[in-house]
Amino acid sequence: MTKPNILLIILDSMRHDTFEEKTLKKLCPNLSKLKKESTFFKNAYAQGPWTVPSHISLFTGLYPSEHNMMFEALGKQILLPPKYVTLPQILKKNGYRTAGFSSNPWIGELSNTNRGYDLFIEANLSVSRNSENFSSWPLIFSFISLVTKPRKLRNSKTVSRVIQYVLSHPRITNKLITIAQRWIDQVSREPFFGFINLMNAHPPYAPSKSFMRKATKRSFSPNRIVKTNYNILRYTQGKHEMNKSELNDAKDMYLASIMQMDYELGRLVDYLKSRDLFKKTVLIIVPDHGKNLGDHSRSNDYHQLTDIFLKTPIIVHYPKSFKKGVEIDRNTDIIDIYYTILSLSGIQAQRKRDSLMDVVKGFDKGFAYAETPIPFSKQGSEKDYVRIVWMNGIKFVRSKVKGDVIQCETLGSEPRITSKGMMKNIGKGAHCLDLFDSNLIKPRSKKGELDGAISKIKMKGRL
Repeated sequence: MTKPNILLIILDSMRHDTFEEKTLKKLCPNLSKLKKESTFFKNAYAQGPWTVPSHISLFTGLYPSEHNMMFEALGKQILLPPKYVTLPQILKKNGYRTAGFSSNPWIGELSNTNRGYDLFIEANLSVSRNSENFSSWPLIFSFISLVTKPRKLRNSKTVSRVIQYVLSHPRITNKLITIAQRWIDQVSREPFFGFINLMNAHPPYAPSKSFMRKATKRSFSPNRIVKTNYNILRYTQGKHEMNKSELNDAKDMYLASIMQMDYELGRLVDYLKSRDLFKKTVLIIVPDHGKNLGDHSRSNDYHQLTDIFLKTPIIVHYPKSFKKGVEIDRNTDIIDIYYTILSLSGIQAQRKRDSLMDVVKGFDKGFAYAETPIPFSKQGSEKDYVRIVWMNGIKFVRSKVKGDVIQCETLGSEPRITSKGMMKNIGKGAHCLDLFDSNLIKPRSKKGELDGAISKIKMKGRL
């Protein structure tokens, strides 16, 4: 079996509504074209509402309660334990050249997710100390000075450094794509696996003037860019409710940022085509989670359960196994990507779980699953713990505090029973969650038990 090349690209925090064709065609023409040439999984969901649990589920094929990396670090490192073997480690062991390029500082040394890579480029564009053959890589992969100091808006050195980071943020994408291309040039005679995390859709937003004008017909001064990002930060922390004008500024900067990211994605696709690698490479593009930009009040901790956070459509381009222009609306999880990559690489997974290959062949597992503490940022002091199942077009939520309820996106972020007519559906969702609870949450599952539970869910009439 000829092993395909694999490129896994995470569009960090990109909202699912951006994938709607009208928006995509206007702002992301390269992604729109790629979507039409690929298989598009419309109803895919992340297993957690923020970067670390989502990435680690994708890298390990485990649900958050299995890898237990769900909380923010609170100023401390949270490290993936060595006992969890990651996707790049497996691929490297099976003859792949491996490299990671991450613009998100959470993914890399900070969380020990840089294991298994011949080369890993951190968010500051330095070579990760865990990269194999560290000293043998060209000097170009060492730290790259991003920009000269911008004009100081205040005398404070701290503020100046913050401004410098904000204004240089989108340039990291350009540098990462260029470094990734040079790495592919060096290794393309062998099968390769490349992981790329792009942060343009994640604050801080600092699109170039040209993309800002093209996307929104507006132009922001450096002062306004920094102020808008400060408002977004305080909003994210629940310390500030943005007014209509501030929200418009934030959304316009988001739209211009994803347009700029799309340009860089187009550059990468053009590069693959120029090297005759495009059709030989499994190209998977997916957000790790979404972003709340005024859709739901952050004062309500349960806003983290909404689809704007958890719905993460998947694009897969590989003509040999995935048909062109196919849109699949059956429920899938981004954890399925782990098993898809192993399947396409001819590698047997330790667990028998679903891959996107199964979905393409017509299989409908009938559900998608996520879980998170509430709030997810305070380890040991959570107010609630929730498990979520999407099934038959309905979202079921099991809450330690609120019990079994149905969440209706149109009514806001508070989980609630929407009508008596939907009460009968709670039993179906509850049964599915019972199986997850008993085999995943408590007691700790033994190897194979959760897989058996998932099989039961599939067998019981798709619930």
